[in-house]
Amino acid sequence: MQNNMEKHLFICLANSYKYGGRCIAGVEIQLSADEKSFRVVTENGEPKWIRPVQRGAEHEEIAEETARNIRILDVIELDTTDSCKADCQSENVYFNRMRIVKSLPFSPKVLQALLSKRETVLHSDERFLTRDEYRANRGSLMFIEPEYPEIIREIKITEDGRRLPKYKARFLYKGTEYLLPVTDPRYLERMEGYSNVPLVGKFDTGTFFFTISMTAEPWNDKHYKLLAGIIDTRSVEADTQQDARNES
Repeated sequence: MQNNMEKHLFICLANSYKYGGRCIAGVEIQLSADEKSFRVVTENGEPKWIRPVQRGAEHEEIAEETARNIRILDVIELDTTDSCKADCQSENVYFNRMRIVKSLPFSPKVLQALLSKRETVLHSDERFLTRDEYRANRGSLMFIEPEYPEIIREIKITEDGRRLPKYKARFLYKGTEYLLPVTDPRYLERMEGYSNVPLVGKFDTGTFFFTISMTAEPWNDKHYKLLAGIIDTRSVEADTQQDARNES
């Protein structure tokens, strides 16, 4: 365990809902002196991930007010205190300060540099890991370019009769099909609001890039995979415009 303060930079690739707060994560980088380019930090041949977690929070979630303005592709400077690796979540670190350094422009070259080279989505072809698999493996985050993605909208009827939309993504990765829930809050907001492009349906490879994460706490002895971040290559400009409207 580390006790000395360390500074790290990472590109945010996930800002998803977690027990009333947020889960932030990204790939560690080193910026050039002029801050116009960067180098991806790697570990065992894979991009090295960082997931800051809040010491003292019940589920180590980051407070909404801390994470609300952080966007996908923001470069974040993090003052870390201790490593707090937990089984598969080897990326976890405690922190005492987080700030946005800059926002990277959308670029296929940037996205390609961050992609995982793994053959399966988080250690298996299933949509979950068993508790034994979760304890045996290391790494609970990855960034991929899905093949032939399909965004699916389902309606759940609550006990009091309300209709709640739920979104999932079906896609291929290296020939294997996956079906995972979407938890990216900005993309979920777009699903229910403004958009100048279709958001539900089947799309070509290259339309989306996904950040895949995994639940830390088991459900029926299984840790489920989920979509914690979505980059839609058709609508980066539309996202920016919508964010400006929401914050005005």
